[in-house]
This record gives sequence, C-alpha cells and structure tokens, in this order.
Amino acid sequence: MASTADVLRQIERAFADPPRPADDQLLHPDARDDNDIKSLYSVAHWHDLSDEAVEYEYAALFFLGPAGFRHFLPAYMSFALRHVDSGAAVVGSTVYALTPAQGDLRDFSLSKFALFDDAQHSAVLAFLAAMIGHEDVDEALKYWHSEVRGSRPRP
Repeated sequence: MASTADVLRQIERAFADPPRPADDQLLHPDARDDNDIKSLYSVAHWHDLSDEAVEYEYAALFFLGPAGFRHFLPAYMSFALRHVDSGAAVVGSTVYALTPAQGDLRDFSLSKFALFDDAQHSAVLAFLAAMIGHEDVDEALKYWHSEVRGSRPRP
C-alpha cells in the first residue's frame, strides 16, 4: 500500500490542471440550496481552501456539480488523509461522497464523477485504498474498482 505522502502527491498531480468553474456553475443543477458551498465562492483554487473551510463546509461535495466536485475534491481527500483519525465529520463525508447513492439519488451522485480522467480516477482509488477500514470505504472501492474494468464513461 502507498504511503499517505505518496497518495497526497498522486492527488496533487492528478488534480493540478482542472479549471475552477465560475461561481454560478459550482452548485449542481439538481441541487436547490447553495448554503453548504458558500465558503467555496471566494476560493480561487482548491489549494487555497483552508482546513477550517473544509471542516466548516464538510457537506459541500454533496451539492457541487461535476466541475466543482472535480475541482474541490482534492482538497477534501487531502484533508481526510491528513486527519484520518481526527473524528472530523469531513473525513467520513468525503468517503461517502465517493460512494454512489442507491435508488433515486444514484444518477445524481454518479454525475459528479463524469469529468474525471484516468489519472484522477486512479488518485481516487489510491485515496480510497488509503482509507481502508473507514466506514463506507468498502462500498466506494467496489464501485471505483468496477469502473477500472472499462464501464466508466469517457469525458
């Protein structure tokens, strides 16, 4: 298994280039309320998102559209890796955001992954592998491993 430092570097490389969407494109088109992403509006790049903002906006990943999800996810994964045993709600919510919902919300949750390229997909897998033992990670890993086998839509 890769070290935390290795996974953090992989996330950094994989998510170095995705552009930050305009503020009016951050909220998922099917989400009705931007209350949980308001702190993200003033952040120019995911590198600039403070740990305090990640913790405060722990539910933001659920409300972001595909471009916003792809752009800000690395800040959340990085926080979770650095604070895995902290008990912070954002650690669990990050893993959960990478676990496709069942039922009526499945298409909504899967839409967030649509823009990921192969390197980003691999970085998500490395993150989830590093989170083994955490609640919900098994279900997320099962999905992301199945996507490696070729069923993943191409951007």
